Amino acid sequence: MTRTRLAIAFAAALFSTGANAQSNCSYAADQASLNRCADQALKAADATLNRTYKALMRQLAAPSQQRLKKAQRAWIAYKDAQCAFEAEPYLDGSIHPMVLANCLEAVTTSQTDLLEKHLYCEEGDVSCVRQ
Repeated sequence: MTRTRLAIAFAAALFSTGANAQSNCSYAADQASLNRCADQALKAADATLNRTYKALMRQLAAPSQQRLKKAQRAWIAYKDAQCAFEAEPYLDGSIHPMVLANCLEAVTTSQTDLLEKHLYCEEGDVSCVRQ
């Protein structure tokens, strides 16, 4: 019985820690918290992009898959260079991780939106790659 209670208490603590971490981002007041929250948002955006990319790859024929891989590699280079440029003025400051993560999240979200247009396009839409 004690082990069961301990397991329940542990699970509740884990759940509340995750919920508190998420809700704390709404009220983040110090730079370390802002940096952590920006990093969490970037990780979520990156996970969404990866799911979208994989789903689109499953829909494409081999030649289109190769072109998408090439485009995605070029996009990654662009994303990294663009955000390094935007965050460079803050390189020595405590705000740098947040500025960099915010840029990476925004660019990643834009790329996800672009890939989703190909993933969910309607028949006859000539702006979509469907094969």
